[in-house]
Amino acid sequence: KKSVREVRRTFRTQYGPAFRFHLPDIAIMECASCKKRFLTKAQKRQLVPAYNARIRTHLGLLAPSEWTRARKILGLSRTSLEKTLGLKPADSSRIELDRAIPSLTEDLLVRMVLRGPHISTCILQVLADRDREKKLARKRT
Repeated sequence: KKSVREVRRTFRTQYGPAFRFHLPDIAIMECASCKKRFLTKAQKRQLVPAYNARIRTHLGLLAPSEWTRARKILGLSRTSLEKTLGLKPADSSRIELDRAIPSLTEDLLVRMVLRGPHISTCILQVLADRDREKKLARKRT
């Protein structure tokens, strides 16, 4: 019979091919006989915020709270923001809840929104124009 115990170790991981990093003092499960290590679902849920924060810091991305603030400045729901920016369903929610990392382009758009209302208005107008152009292109075909 195998016994499993919780141990605290440095968690080694990477984001993409180039960014490797360590998260110190993470609770990991370990098999006493074979020494195989793994994470439970609860441990993974606890690890995600530290993992995401490290990636955001490395890439210079905004915090999830800044995403929420930008969406509120635009006066959009999460679903509307996803449609406006062309995100997959629930991406905005996952970013705001610190369960996903935005792309650099998405981060740049949010930073522009936070710079001022005139930029927000401009972004919304450009995106509305894009949607109109798409509709017109569909009608022509």
